[in-house]
Amino acid sequence: MMGGTMRSPLTSMIFTAGTILEAGTRHLIVTFPDEILHDAVTSMVHHDIGRLPVVRRDNPQQIVGYLGRASIMTARLRRHEEENRSEAGWLHALTQ
Repeated sequence: MMGGTMRSPLTSMIFTAGTILEAGTRHLIVTFPDEILHDAVTSMVHHDIGRLPVVRRDNPQQIVGYLGRASIMTARLRRHEEENRSEAGWLHALTQ
């Protein structure tokens, strides 16, 4: 315990790991700009990771962004809202 609080396993790892190489991995899991969101999310869940680097398919050494949980939830929310607007308009047209 430090100052009345317990250290999390992540905090302990940070204090015991010597280098980034020791704490990380050489085999990166990545996604591509044209990949289907469902496939990228499946990869994240399968590998228990919260973010994926987005790289160019023709040059995987070039990172063009990253995909994180917040951006996934934002995309899903936008799609849900668009679907609800479309359905409401369609149903409204039928009742007129």
